Amino acid sequence: MRNINELNKDLKVLLEEEFKDKVPVTIDKIISLKGDASYRSYYRIFDDKSQTFVLMKWNPELTNKSEEATKNIKIGEFPFINISNYLRSINIAVPAILYSNVNKGIILLEDLGDITLEKRFNLTKDLRLYEKAIQLLAFLKSQALKFPDENCIAFHRKFDYDLYMWEFDHFIEYGIEARNDITLSEEDKNVLRNHFDIISRRLDAISSVFTHRDYQSRNLMIKDERIFIIDFQDALLSTPVYDIVALLRDSYIEFDEKVITELLKIYHSELKKYNIFINVNELFTLFHLQTIQRKLKDGGRFIFIDKVKKNASFLPYVSTSFRYAASAMKKFNEFNELYKTLNKYVKEFE
Repeated sequence: MRNINELNKDLKVLLEEEFKDKVPVTIDKIISLKGDASYRSYYRIFDDKSQTFVLMKWNPELTNKSEEATKNIKIGEFPFINISNYLRSINIAVPAILYSNVNKGIILLEDLGDITLEKRFNLTKDLRLYEKAIQLLAFLKSQALKFPDENCIAFHRKFDYDLYMWEFDHFIEYGIEARNDITLSEEDKNVLRNHFDIISRRLDAISSVFTHRDYQSRNLMIKDERIFIIDFQDALLSTPVYDIVALLRDSYIEFDEKVITELLKIYHSELKKYNIFINVNELFTLFHLQTIQRKLKDGGRFIFIDKVKKNASFLPYVSTSFRYAASAMKKFNEFNELYKTLNKYVKEFE
């Protein structure tokens, strides 16, 4: 097997040919960056003037493929570029695209550094960082409501009943069956799917807004004390709480209930500033309902990434995800049967 230095040398040759007469960058060094669970790879490029850039590289055959379940939407533009252009147009900070050739699977980006919200918060424990992230999220919702754009793919795909049920089935397959190496009985599977059907229909009935889909601490970068959003290529329309659930029920940073309550109240107040009115009690109820869906999906997805993609790095966050879902489910008496059934197979539902 060839080592990473040899592979990066080949990449350097490829990029020098690609950038020739197009990008005023003389490549000095390339280092691999820790990526996510997607098909994309990331590299930091150093030029001869000590400037740095980030390269996103992927198999061009996967150009329009989302790593998350979505319905097929025909578009003429790579989703990352399409949504980046939209976000920049409504004054949301995202990394600048310096060069792209999607036919070769190449996008050269502004380097935002390595400081994520997760890293900064773990160093400082300063909740004002989360207040800023919430303020940015409310501003994003407001701007998207004011300036919808039919040319942006996010406005043509929606987190609907079918997608919710697909994610619940994904949880059953990996969060229960693959995790425990069992086949679920038809009786218990029907109990789960009947309750998941109810949750999916309730969520699908909520008015939808522009949604990042993974607005969490590793996708918020801090540069010059400003928050930049990354990993937005799967954006779509979903409930007003989907992103705040992703942020406050983040699998990587745990908050107690008191902190969650205070931060949710801040989100409610920030939305109100932009004339987005949601009854505070309804907001909390919807937050908990969405938490059940999102965190069962997350836990199952982390196991899928291990079993199918052979990447075990997300396994430490499985229990956190399922504990969040269990805690939220306890707030709904109508899901007692669902909780008891999950208790048979998911140890976090004790």
